[in-house]
Amino acid sequence: MADDEKSDEHKFMEELEEVVYSYLTKEAAASFKQLREFTETLNEESDRGAALVAAEILCEELAKLIKSKMVNDKKLIKSAFSFNGALGSFSGRIDHAFLLGLLPNALRQDLHLLRAIRNEFAHSTAPKTFETHSIKSRCMELNYYGIGEKGSPPRKVFLRSMTLIFRMIVLRTSKTEHSLIPDDPKNGASEAFVKTLLEGIERTTLDPKILFKDADI
Repeated sequence: MADDEKSDEHKFMEELEEVVYSYLTKEAAASFKQLREFTETLNEESDRGAALVAAEILCEELAKLIKSKMVNDKKLIKSAFSFNGALGSFSGRIDHAFLLGLLPNALRQDLHLLRAIRNEFAHSTAPKTFETHSIKSRCMELNYYGIGEKGSPPRKVFLRSMTLIFRMIVLRTSKTEHSLIPDDPKNGASEAFVKTLLEGIERTTLDPKILFKDADI
């Protein structure tokens, strides 16, 4: 195809997207664009590149998801997500998001499969592809492939799964709210609780029968 034809086709697609976006809310349009960019990025990569890039992007999206649930303390969050922090690793983020109830178990399993696939590509000196037996086997274990043709090639299974996982995480992030910090004892209703507690301690000090209610005093 000539460069002019490519340019015209690209221009047409951009105009078409603008029309589609005009019917969506700003949030939906932004989410749709984000998903398209993620999908295009992976499609342009080699097998090794697709695995490494997918893991890197989804690791960052997991961080956003977890942060959206946390108490909004920037200093503590920065420390937790630092390289040596409790949530600095991909594995730690996967399990933490699951324990917070932000991910279903099947999605947690798929992210750990992605981590294993990423590691095999990254740590091997020999050339590997999605057709490599060990990598292909992991791809075929992915839960989030959805409804596809039987016998789909592992690269297709991987790319489709990553797209669905990305969409799921972004959607959950948009619907998650920060946790609130509990009131300190000195604030609001907690004062009444502390007062009642102190009165109770005083009563037990004055009356041993209250403190040792089951004892024969």
